[in-house]
Amino acid sequence: MDSTAEKRVKHHHYVPGFGDLADFITSDHDHATAVYKRFEKLASRDLLYYQSELSRLEACQDRLDIQDRKEFDDKRANAQQRGDILKIARDWDTLRESHMGEPQSDLEKRSHERMKLAMEIRMTLKEYRKALIQESHLLSFGRPSMPTMKAVSHYFNHYVDADAQPYPNHTVLTGDSSGLYPRNMSTSQFQASDYVILRPSDGSEHLTQFLKRYCWWLFRIEQSPPLLRYRTDTISHLPLHQIRHYSDERIRLVASFITTLTTASLLIAPIYTLYHTAASKPAVTLGLIVLFTFVFAGAIVVMTQARRAEVFGACAAYAAVLVVFVSGDFVGGSKGT
Repeated sequence: MDSTAEKRVKHHHYVPGFGDLADFITSDHDHATAVYKRFEKLASRDLLYYQSELSRLEACQDRLDIQDRKEFDDKRANAQQRGDILKIARDWDTLRESHMGEPQSDLEKRSHERMKLAMEIRMTLKEYRKALIQESHLLSFGRPSMPTMKAVSHYFNHYVDADAQPYPNHTVLTGDSSGLYPRNMSTSQFQASDYVILRPSDGSEHLTQFLKRYCWWLFRIEQSPPLLRYRTDTISHLPLHQIRHYSDERIRLVASFITTLTTASLLIAPIYTLYHTAASKPAVTLGLIVLFTFVFAGAIVVMTQARRAEVFGACAAYAAVLVVFVSGDFVGGSKGT
């Protein structure tokens, strides 16, 4: 872009509103701020409405079936009437054709009603099952972290304009939307809320969660400026220096480094310690094996996502390796030389 074109390009800031909030949410390249309400109370009521509607439709269909059975068993009914009832009950084309044209007899009127009811059941059942699948999928979404929720809430409730003028009592959205992201949420209120994060959950273990919650300030990053389009004015939310971002990728990298270092230490430290104590102090050796096994179990729980059975198996294998090391020639042979 030449200097003349650059002079033509102007940068603007959103008027407080939907565009401003949407740009803030999408400004994080880790998508950690893609936090929305699930509206589970509304979803549950909607599913209950669907259930009630389907229950009514099912009752209507049962009523038609009972009426067919009664007329079929009626001694006054002739063979032709019974045959028509059977044909409509067993043949789809006949039932479908009965929906066409103006019904004349009671049986045709009932068939016409049955076909109309079948189409209504099909559409309602399809929508109901689709809503069930969507709700089930939403329930699998992860929850945002407390620092992320505080950041979104702070931005939503403490709007600062482009001139760095704070408006602490002004929310980005007004009206009934002003309470979408409440301010000063306690931990218990956050636990009871129905906020979800759209980014797939990485199933962070306790170590990564600890770094995100208490050490996030160590992983601040500078957000890239918006891409300027040729001969087109640009618009974004607040200046980049007023928004602080931290890198999830860097947090995971540090957590992996700490995990690797701890794993190596839990293998080297017992070998070195037992090598110098196993032959002379059996009681101390046994205590050290127990101690190292407990430390190893704690490290697995904190630094991995292992299940209980996997923790038991790993600890058993770890303790067995230490016992074999102590009881073998690794220690005794070295002491005798």
